[in-house]
Amino acid sequence: MWHWSRLLLRSGAPDSARPIIEHGADAAADAGGKAATALQDPIPVIVLWAAAKLGIKDDAFNAAWFNVAKQKLFDLNAQALANSLWAAATMGIKDKAFNAAWLSMAKQKLFDFNPQNLSNCLWAAATMSIEDKAFNAAWLSVAKQKFFDFNPLDLSMSLWAAATLGIKDDAFNAAWLSVTKQKLFDFNAQALSDSLWAAAKLGIQDEAFNAAWLSVAKLKLRDFNSYNRTRIRWTTAKLGIVDKAFTVI
Repeated sequence: MWHWSRLLLRSGAPDSARPIIEHGADAAADAGGKAATALQDPIPVIVLWAAAKLGIKDDAFNAAWFNVAKQKLFDLNAQALANSLWAAATMGIKDKAFNAAWLSMAKQKLFDFNPQNLSNCLWAAATMSIEDKAFNAAWLSVAKQKFFDFNPLDLSMSLWAAATLGIKDDAFNAAWLSVTKQKLFDFNAQALSDSLWAAAKLGIQDEAFNAAWLSVAKLKLRDFNSYNRTRIRWTTAKLGIVDKAFTVI
Protein backbone atom coordinates (compact mmCIF):
# COMPACT_ATOMS: atom_id res chain seq x y z
CA MET A 1 0.00 0.00 0.00
CA TRP A 2 1.50 3.33 -1.03
CA HIS A 3 1.83 6.36 1.21
CA TRP A 4 1.29 9.36 -1.06
CA SER A 5 3.23 11.96 0.91
CA ARG A 6 6.34 9.76 1.12
CA LEU A 7 6.09 8.88 -2.58
CA LEU A 8 5.78 12.51 -3.65
CA LEU A 9 8.58 13.74 -1.42
CA ARG A 10 10.95 10.98 -2.55
CA SER A 11 10.29 11.78 -6.20
CA GLY A 12 11.15 15.46 -5.83
CA ALA A 13 7.61 16.48 -6.70
CA PRO A 14 7.09 20.08 -7.85
CA ASP A 15 5.62 22.76 -5.58
CA SER A 16 2.19 22.19 -7.11
CA ALA A 17 2.11 18.83 -5.34
CA ARG A 18 2.47 20.30 -1.84
CA PRO A 19 -1.30 20.35 -1.13
CA ILE A 20 -1.40 16.58 -1.56
CA ILE A 21 1.77 16.11 0.47
CA GLU A 22 0.54 18.29 3.33
CA HIS A 23 -3.13 17.42 3.44
CA GLY A 24 -3.92 14.35 2.02
CA ALA A 25 -4.76 11.44 0.46
CA ASP A 26 -4.22 8.97 3.30
CA ALA A 27 -3.30 5.70 1.64
CA ALA A 28 -6.44 4.20 0.18
CA ALA A 29 -7.33 0.59 0.78
CA ASP A 30 -7.36 -0.62 -2.80
CA ALA A 31 -6.01 0.28 -6.24
CA GLY A 32 -9.29 1.73 -7.45
CA GLY A 33 -9.58 3.90 -4.36
CA LYS A 34 -6.01 5.10 -4.74
CA ALA A 35 -6.52 6.18 -8.32
CA ALA A 36 -9.86 7.84 -7.64
CA THR A 37 -8.45 9.75 -4.66
CA ALA A 38 -5.50 10.95 -6.71
CA LEU A 39 -7.76 12.16 -9.50
CA GLN A 40 -10.16 14.10 -7.31
CA ASP A 41 -7.61 16.81 -6.54
CA PRO A 42 -6.52 19.49 -9.03
CA ILE A 43 -3.31 17.56 -9.65
CA PRO A 44 -4.52 14.19 -10.92
CA VAL A 45 -1.27 13.11 -12.52
CA ILE A 46 1.23 13.94 -9.80
CA VAL A 47 1.09 10.48 -8.26
CA LEU A 48 1.60 8.70 -11.59
CA TRP A 49 4.39 11.15 -12.41
CA ALA A 50 6.05 10.42 -9.06
CA ALA A 51 5.74 6.66 -9.56
CA ALA A 52 7.34 7.00 -13.00
CA LYS A 53 10.19 9.10 -11.60
CA LEU A 54 10.87 6.45 -8.98
CA GLY A 55 10.42 3.46 -11.27
CA ILE A 56 7.52 2.09 -9.23
CA LYS A 57 5.24 -0.23 -11.18
CA ASP A 58 1.94 -1.67 -9.97
CA ASP A 59 -0.37 -3.17 -12.59
CA ALA A 60 -3.51 -2.90 -10.46
CA PHE A 61 -2.87 0.75 -9.68
CA ASN A 62 -2.06 1.55 -13.30
CA ALA A 63 -5.23 -0.09 -14.57
CA ALA A 64 -7.36 1.72 -12.03
CA TRP A 65 -5.62 5.04 -12.64
CA PHE A 66 -6.16 4.91 -16.40
CA ASN A 67 -9.77 3.80 -15.98
CA VAL A 68 -10.48 6.93 -13.94
CA ALA A 69 -8.19 9.20 -15.98
CA LYS A 70 -10.03 8.51 -19.23
CA GLN A 71 -13.14 10.01 -17.66
CA LYS A 72 -11.37 13.12 -16.37
CA LEU A 73 -9.00 14.09 -19.17
CA PHE A 74 -11.13 17.11 -20.04
CA ASP A 75 -10.25 18.64 -16.67
CA LEU A 76 -6.48 18.32 -17.12
CA ASN A 77 -4.44 21.39 -18.00
CA ALA A 78 -1.51 21.37 -20.43
CA GLN A 79 1.07 20.48 -17.76
CA ALA A 80 -1.00 17.59 -16.47
CA LEU A 81 -1.67 16.27 -19.97
CA ALA A 82 2.03 16.31 -20.84
CA ASN A 83 3.02 14.72 -17.53
CA SER A 84 0.47 11.94 -17.85
CA LEU A 85 1.69 10.80 -21.28
CA TRP A 86 5.33 11.16 -20.24
CA ALA A 87 4.69 9.03 -17.14
CA ALA A 88 2.86 6.38 -19.16
CA ALA A 89 5.74 6.17 -21.65
CA THR A 90 8.38 6.10 -18.92
CA MET A 91 6.59 3.23 -17.17
CA GLY A 92 5.96 1.35 -20.43
CA ILE A 93 2.18 1.47 -20.00
CA LYS A 94 0.18 1.20 -23.21
CA ASP A 95 -3.56 1.83 -23.16
CA LYS A 96 -5.05 2.48 -26.61
CA ALA A 97 -8.27 3.98 -25.24
CA PHE A 98 -6.34 6.39 -23.01
CA ASN A 99 -4.00 7.32 -25.86
CA ALA A 100 -6.93 8.09 -28.18
CA ALA A 101 -8.67 10.18 -25.52
CA TRP A 102 -5.40 11.93 -24.68
CA LEU A 103 -4.75 12.83 -28.33
CA SER A 104 -8.27 14.21 -28.73
CA MET A 105 -7.89 16.45 -25.68
CA ALA A 106 -4.28 17.46 -26.33
CA LYS A 107 -5.09 18.73 -29.83
CA GLN A 108 -7.51 21.21 -28.24
CA LYS A 109 -5.02 22.49 -25.67
CA LEU A 110 -1.72 22.19 -27.51
CA PHE A 111 -1.10 25.93 -27.77
CA ASP A 112 -1.02 26.05 -23.96
CA PHE A 113 1.86 23.56 -23.84
CA ASN A 114 5.20 25.11 -22.90
CA PRO A 115 8.45 23.94 -24.57
CA GLN A 116 9.06 21.21 -22.00
CA ASN A 117 5.47 19.96 -22.33
CA LEU A 118 5.82 19.91 -26.12
CA SER A 119 9.10 18.00 -26.15
CA ASN A 120 7.96 15.56 -23.44
CA CYS A 121 4.70 14.67 -25.14
CA LEU A 122 6.29 14.13 -28.57
CA TRP A 123 9.02 12.03 -26.93
CA ALA A 124 6.33 9.99 -25.17
CA ALA A 125 4.36 9.54 -28.40
CA ALA A 126 7.51 8.35 -30.17
CA THR A 127 8.45 6.04 -27.31
CA MET A 128 5.00 4.42 -27.39
CA SER A 129 4.76 4.46 -31.22
CA ILE A 130 1.66 6.66 -31.12
CA GLU A 131 1.18 7.97 -34.65
CA ASP A 132 -1.51 10.51 -35.39
CA LYS A 133 -1.06 12.81 -38.41
CA ALA A 134 -3.48 15.44 -37.13
CA PHE A 135 -1.69 15.63 -33.77
CA ASN A 136 1.72 15.75 -35.45
CA ALA A 137 0.60 18.61 -37.69
CA ALA A 138 -0.82 20.53 -34.74
CA TRP A 139 2.34 19.88 -32.71
CA LEU A 140 4.56 21.15 -35.53
CA SER A 141 2.48 24.30 -35.91
CA VAL A 142 2.76 25.15 -32.21
CA ALA A 143 6.39 24.09 -31.78
CA LYS A 144 7.59 26.29 -34.64
CA GLN A 145 6.12 29.30 -32.83
CA LYS A 146 7.86 28.47 -29.56
CA PHE A 147 11.21 27.07 -30.70
CA PHE A 148 13.29 29.98 -29.43
CA ASP A 149 12.28 29.09 -25.87
CA PHE A 150 13.27 25.42 -26.21
CA ASN A 151 16.28 24.49 -24.09
CA PRO A 152 18.96 22.02 -25.32
CA LEU A 153 17.13 19.00 -23.88
CA ASP A 154 13.82 20.09 -25.44
CA LEU A 155 15.53 20.56 -28.80
CA SER A 156 17.29 17.20 -28.84
CA MET A 157 14.24 15.29 -27.56
CA SER A 158 11.99 16.90 -30.13
CA LEU A 159 14.20 16.11 -33.12
CA TRP A 160 14.77 12.56 -31.85
CA ALA A 161 11.01 12.08 -31.49
CA ALA A 162 10.32 13.56 -34.93
CA ALA A 163 12.90 11.24 -36.49
CA THR A 164 11.53 8.21 -34.63
CA LEU A 165 7.98 8.98 -35.79
CA GLY A 166 9.14 9.78 -39.32
CA ILE A 167 7.87 13.36 -39.16
CA LYS A 168 9.45 15.32 -41.99
CA ASP A 169 8.77 19.04 -42.31
CA ASP A 170 11.21 21.43 -43.97
CA ALA A 171 9.98 24.47 -42.04
CA PHE A 172 10.35 22.59 -38.74
CA ASN A 173 13.85 21.44 -39.68
CA ALA A 174 14.89 24.96 -40.64
CA ALA A 175 13.53 26.45 -37.42
CA TRP A 176 15.16 23.71 -35.36
CA LEU A 177 18.53 24.26 -37.02
CA SER A 178 18.35 28.03 -36.59
CA VAL A 179 17.71 27.81 -32.84
CA THR A 180 19.96 24.81 -32.17
CA LYS A 181 23.05 26.42 -33.71
CA GLN A 182 22.72 29.16 -31.09
CA LYS A 183 22.41 26.73 -28.18
CA LEU A 184 24.59 23.82 -29.27
CA PHE A 185 27.40 24.56 -26.79
CA ASP A 186 25.00 23.75 -23.95
CA PHE A 187 24.08 20.31 -25.33
CA ASN A 188 25.37 17.41 -23.23
CA ALA A 189 26.87 14.29 -24.82
CA GLN A 190 23.55 12.45 -25.01
CA ALA A 191 21.78 15.42 -26.60
CA LEU A 192 24.62 15.81 -29.14
CA SER A 193 24.42 12.13 -30.05
CA ASP A 194 20.62 12.12 -30.30
CA SER A 195 20.44 15.29 -32.37
CA LEU A 196 22.99 14.19 -34.96
CA TRP A 197 21.36 10.76 -35.26
CA ALA A 198 17.96 12.39 -35.73
CA ALA A 199 19.32 14.80 -38.34
CA ALA A 200 20.71 11.85 -40.30
CA LYS A 201 17.44 9.91 -40.04
CA LEU A 202 15.48 12.91 -41.31
CA GLY A 203 17.94 13.58 -44.11
CA ILE A 204 18.90 17.00 -42.77
CA GLN A 205 22.06 18.19 -44.48
CA ASP A 206 23.41 21.50 -43.18
CA GLU A 207 27.14 22.19 -43.36
CA ALA A 208 27.03 25.01 -40.81
CA PHE A 209 25.26 22.77 -38.30
CA ASN A 210 27.66 19.89 -38.93
CA ALA A 211 30.65 22.17 -38.40
CA ALA A 212 29.19 23.64 -35.21
CA TRP A 213 28.30 20.14 -33.98
CA LEU A 214 31.87 18.90 -34.54
CA SER A 215 33.32 21.91 -32.79
CA VAL A 216 31.25 21.27 -29.66
CA ALA A 217 31.58 17.48 -29.78
CA LYS A 218 35.38 17.68 -29.80
CA LEU A 219 35.21 19.54 -26.48
CA LYS A 220 33.04 16.84 -24.94
CA LEU A 221 34.65 13.67 -26.30
CA ARG A 222 35.25 12.25 -22.84
CA ASP A 223 31.55 12.44 -22.03
CA PHE A 224 30.39 10.15 -24.84
CA ASN A 225 29.62 6.61 -23.70
CA SER A 226 30.15 3.53 -25.88
CA TYR A 227 26.59 3.65 -27.23
CA ASN A 228 26.98 7.33 -28.18
CA ARG A 229 30.28 6.58 -29.92
CA THR A 230 28.88 3.67 -31.92
CA ARG A 231 25.92 5.72 -33.06
CA ILE A 232 28.07 8.74 -33.90
CA ARG A 233 30.31 6.59 -36.10
CA TRP A 234 27.25 5.48 -38.07
CA THR A 235 25.80 8.99 -38.19
CA THR A 236 28.93 10.82 -39.33
CA ALA A 237 29.43 8.20 -42.05
CA LYS A 238 25.83 8.59 -43.22
CA LEU A 239 26.12 12.39 -43.31
CA GLY A 240 29.55 12.29 -44.94
CA ILE A 241 31.17 14.14 -42.06
CA VAL A 242 34.92 13.63 -42.16
CA ASP A 243 37.25 15.25 -39.63
CA LYS A 244 40.66 13.78 -38.76
CA ALA A 245 40.57 15.34 -35.30
CA PHE A 246 37.37 13.44 -34.61
CA THR A 247 38.58 9.95 -35.54
CA VAL A 248 39.10 9.05 -31.87
CA ILE A 249 35.36 8.41 -31.72
